[in-house]
Amino acid sequence: MAASSLDAEIRNFVVKTGIISFLTRTSLSDPLLTIWRFIHRPQQEMDLLADYYSFKRKYGFLAQGDSLADPAKKVLVVSLTDWIAQVKAEATLAKALQLRGYTPIVVTRRSYGLAVKYFRVFGYDRFVFFDQLLQQIPAKPVISEAERILSEGLSFQSILNLQYRNVNVGRHVLSSITRALLRSTVQFSDPQVQELVRQLLPNAMLAVRGAELLLDRVRPQIALFLEKGYTPYGEIFDLAVNREINTIQWVHSHRSDALILKRYARENQHIHPFSISGQSWKSIQRIPWTARREAELMQEIRGRYEEGTWFNRKYLHVGKKLKNPTEVREQLGLDSTRKLAVIFSHVLWDATFFFGENLFDDYEQWLLETVKAACANPATNWVVKVHPDYVWKMKQLGERAKPRDLIALGAEIGDLPEHIKVLEPDTDISTFSLFPVTDYCVTVRGTIGIEMACFGIPVFTAGTGRYSGLGFTIDSHTREDYLAKLRHIQNFPRLSREQILLAKKHAYGLFRIRPYKFQTFEMVQMPLNRLGHPLDHNVVIRAKCFRDIVEAQDLKTFSEWAANSQQLDLLTFS
Repeated sequence: MAASSLDAEIRNFVVKTGIISFLTRTSLSDPLLTIWRFIHRPQQEMDLLADYYSFKRKYGFLAQGDSLADPAKKVLVVSLTDWIAQVKAEATLAKALQLRGYTPIVVTRRSYGLAVKYFRVFGYDRFVFFDQLLQQIPAKPVISEAERILSEGLSFQSILNLQYRNVNVGRHVLSSITRALLRSTVQFSDPQVQELVRQLLPNAMLAVRGAELLLDRVRPQIALFLEKGYTPYGEIFDLAVNREINTIQWVHSHRSDALILKRYARENQHIHPFSISGQSWKSIQRIPWTARREAELMQEIRGRYEEGTWFNRKYLHVGKKLKNPTEVREQLGLDSTRKLAVIFSHVLWDATFFFGENLFDDYEQWLLETVKAACANPATNWVVKVHPDYVWKMKQLGERAKPRDLIALGAEIGDLPEHIKVLEPDTDISTFSLFPVTDYCVTVRGTIGIEMACFGIPVFTAGTGRYSGLGFTIDSHTREDYLAKLRHIQNFPRLSREQILLAKKHAYGLFRIRPYKFQTFEMVQMPLNRLGHPLDHNVVIRAKCFRDIVEAQDLKTFSEWAANSQQLDLLTFS
């Protein structure tokens, strides 16, 4: 069996059995999956075991530090995964808090035995197995309540806004459906969608009850998350925020040696972690804009495309070429007498409902309506830039189908008019080559909008998010207003000097000040051709002995911010 077919089969197996096992509150699917993996990918499983024993032998000193922890001060590490890179990173962050007096308590699943072993290398011995916790909850009343809700009829808005015991279960259900089906639009007339809703809604509601039981028993002062959207992470996260627990999310930065860290409360519950809080934005606006900072920012942006230095970006630069404006226009067949607007599409099924408010129901509806508006404006050249992340996301999932964008455009619009071109994910044109030829950038809230504005290119947003409303984007409050702008987009001028400076300061704050650089550990990754291996991402610990951990300034700064600061963002001014 080909590797990609095997990965797809495993993924389908996980989706199917994962839903069933969670609904019945057993974990039988996980041991079965472990057996499945050993049969079909024995070398990868042996690699995992080799990594564990090597890690244990080399880093046995990490088990020290428990004598410094106060049993009454607890940090809840929500780590419902067997992804070893995440386990190592979270265990290291928890070690920093342990050295500040907190007792780490790890939430995982009983079947993630290897993950538990890694945590034990760090000296952690207090675990809560969420699958076993769920078995203590009477399922029948929850399922009956879910059936009652479903009997009232399904619609996008009713599910999106659905709360259960003050937790946003509807968002998590919709996001899980889009992820499972790899499509953005949720059609409730589709029997497959109906079946997923019937299974996932009780799952989410049971997760709420499990989260309540978890937090009642542990009563942590700090809760640490990587994932905070999909079930059951989302339910635990929402409840932690509701209970005013010091709730912190860590995510990967664009740098392999840095993380993004954000503290959450009710007022910023749905804000993207890779964003700047209002409090941080005020501080960043006050920084003097110097030639050095200008050069650092430009190199940061250019390096993303030329060097692939941004985390995961090296996967996206295989076969990409920097081309001059003439080459780009000729390859795309652009009319040189017309301005160019580029529609930067999102991964349609990825975290659609987590961050900000959308003008459209989902990214797919936004893309279709945006392209229809472009069809009605032949006075402008248009390029639909399909998200490059499809290159590695589809490979990781073992999918060979076209990106959902192309499928949706073909089904809804058909052949595009001559003035609209499509740039597929595997194009050999580097995205950076589009900067000199682009007059307008169209996105919902993509990172590209932050970069384009730094070059004076007007950015049209279709939703709130990380950078809308800060003075350097063209935002809309309604769909009609947004689409009307696109029909006459060629009439909008370039950004003013003041707007460009705002954009640059924001980008500098996001790319240079928000990432917190760690010297104690670093995320590393395998080449693209090994994507899908369970160690395709891994964490390397730089410490040589326990004293290195105790004296590590990066861990001290993180733990001080996490435990004692009121700042939402961990910033590193230079």
